[in-house]
Amino acid sequence: MPSKNTVKRETAPKRRTFQVIVTCRVELELDQSVIDAVDDSWRKQFVDIRTPEEIASHIGTAMAREGIRLDFVDGFADQSPDGARISDEEWEAEATEYK
Repeated sequence: MPSKNTVKRETAPKRRTFQVIVTCRVELELDQSVIDAVDDSWRKQFVDIRTPEEIASHIGTAMAREGIRLDFVDGFADQSPDGARISDEEWEAEATEYK
């Protein structure tokens, strides 16, 4: 019979490890004023992005991944939340278990 001081040890649950690839496709509408706001002064403070495509990628990634409005994206707090809008969004995920 175990003594009163015996501690029952629980076994840790079995852990399984997966690689999950998540893909998101969004359609992003941007006001021209948002694109024009990214100038040399903005680039020095935030990110060195130059083309409209790079700006759209930066904003679209933040908005989709974080579920935030434009005015919560770093560098765009002074912009109207209506300056960018995701009009279509599609997420896919594929998991593979490591053996």
